[in-house]
Amino acid sequence: MTAALPPAAIPAGTRSWPAAIRLVFAKGPHRTDMVRCAHYGPLRVQRPFYPEGECCHCYLLHPPGGIAPGDDLRVDVSVQAGAEALLTTPSAGRVYRTDDAGTAQSQGVTAQVEEGACLEWLPQETIVFDGASVTLTNAFELAAEANLLAWEILVLGRRASGESYTSGRCLQHLQVRREGRWLLNERSEFNAGDPMLMAHWGMAGASVTATLLATVDTDLAARDRLRDGLAAFEFEGALWGLTQKPGVLICRYLGHSPEQARKGFAWLWSVLRPMMSGRAASPPRIWNT
Repeated sequence: MTAALPPAAIPAGTRSWPAAIRLVFAKGPHRTDMVRCAHYGPLRVQRPFYPEGECCHCYLLHPPGGIAPGDDLRVDVSVQAGAEALLTTPSAGRVYRTDDAGTAQSQGVTAQVEEGACLEWLPQETIVFDGASVTLTNAFELAAEANLLAWEILVLGRRASGESYTSGRCLQHLQVRREGRWLLNERSEFNAGDPMLMAHWGMAGASVTATLLATVDTDLAARDRLRDGLAAFEFEGALWGLTQKPGVLICRYLGHSPEQARKGFAWLWSVLRPMMSGRAASPPRIWNT
């Protein structure tokens, strides 16, 4: 079912293009179906794909290609009991420079994953332009036996185009709760000019920071094998780290290459997915274009 959500109230004189989309996935007789798609503004999804049978692959589209001053993007996902959904994006997201008034920009992703369900949230990177002023939020609510594998790749500035991150701010929230109890609650602030961006205890001059999390428990031997595998994706001074917390494995990347982060995460996903859901990795076709 596809429907239009009521548009958010926009104060008179405000230059913005808000958008929201709500997706509901339910377990059917033979596969997971997208049973609801409601939206307003420029957020859409392509028709679902089923390259591996039961699991629903869904591509989230934002035709404008970036978040301008005053824009507020909201994505809400519900994966009902026993359903399996994989969401990705066809290209990098962009957060453009804000205006002279410093008008805020925001993007929020919320997801509810019910009993026996599995959500894979695997977007392309988000590029924060010099001079942006953005808040990025990812919040996941899990039932007792729900599974989640998600990543977020953040690029500060456009290094490939010779643009550094010399002004602006980026506030990032990453939250995961299971049955109302925190598995992870992080707040990271990347303010241009902050000594943290260059300090060895902070970003150490890196322009790309990325996090992957998966609801699996691993022992020391398994983590050592994962670290050995990630070593194949270390170049240009990149750093990888793995941390096992109760009920969630966290992988970090720090470097200068979003492509390197994507490839490392895709490899890690291919290893962790069978552990989490019993399925072999089936990369979305859009990743090959």
